[in-house]
Amino acid sequence: MEYLRLLIELAEKIPATFWGVVVGSFFSIVGVAATNRASFKRMSAQFDHEQRLKTLEREMSLRKDIYLALAEAVNSAIQDTYRFANLEIPHVDVTKSYVERSFAIAKVHVIGRTETIQALAIFSREVNAVFYKLWARRHLAFQVKEQISQIDRQLSEINAERQKYIALSKQFNLEGETSQQKWKVITENFEAEGKRANSLVEERGRLIQVLNEASYRLTHECSEAASSLGLVLLPLVKAVREELDLPLDLDVYRALQEESAERQRQSLEAFLRELGVTQPKPGAAPQA
Repeated sequence: MEYLRLLIELAEKIPATFWGVVVGSFFSIVGVAATNRASFKRMSAQFDHEQRLKTLEREMSLRKDIYLALAEAVNSAIQDTYRFANLEIPHVDVTKSYVERSFAIAKVHVIGRTETIQALAIFSREVNAVFYKLWARRHLAFQVKEQISQIDRQLSEINAERQKYIALSKQFNLEGETSQQKWKVITENFEAEGKRANSLVEERGRLIQVLNEASYRLTHECSEAASSLGLVLLPLVKAVREELDLPLDLDVYRALQEESAERQRQSLEAFLRELGVTQPKPGAAPQA
């Protein structure tokens, strides 16, 4: 009790201003602590927000890289569709561009959303169907082209053979030979080679007509296939742009695709007419 009394007396002797300072300091410390705590929370929230933004930026950057590669692969598929009509390109090189870029498709299955993967699967399926169909058409046209090349080789051999008989006939006349049997053999062989050449030239003309009609059909089918792939591509373009937060008016884009396809068809018709490629009769089927 004595100690308590002493403490009370000591407290009574302390000026009131001192207690004001103590109380003020206490509230100042509490205020600083509260401010620091709120500041720490704000900094933590800001740090978390910045980390999320950086993560989103990295993801978006990755998506852009993958989808740009996908765009190249898709464009190669459509461009290679036109290459089927060029019979000068070897079979193994027709779809080379698409095959070299098709690895980009596998990456989409890793980072793409469900809608994007579904649209890509549909487009890939259509590309394969178009390629198989055009392979069959190209094979038929290529067979006719090979037959024409074979006839050209035979004509070249016949021409060499006829030149040989012409040389023999000149030698026969210069040497003054009188053997009618030898002259008969030379002339008969020369005429036989001529008839053979005429027959081959006639067959070559028929095959040229068949090839022109087959080329006309193949070129048109390639153009139509490319246009159809462009329309099948629309859902994929829409899905990718949505992932990249890029707006797209699908109706306007579709109208542009259709207009482009129609103009391309008209240009192709004019080009084929300029080349003199014969349009096949309706219902006629090419025969080799």
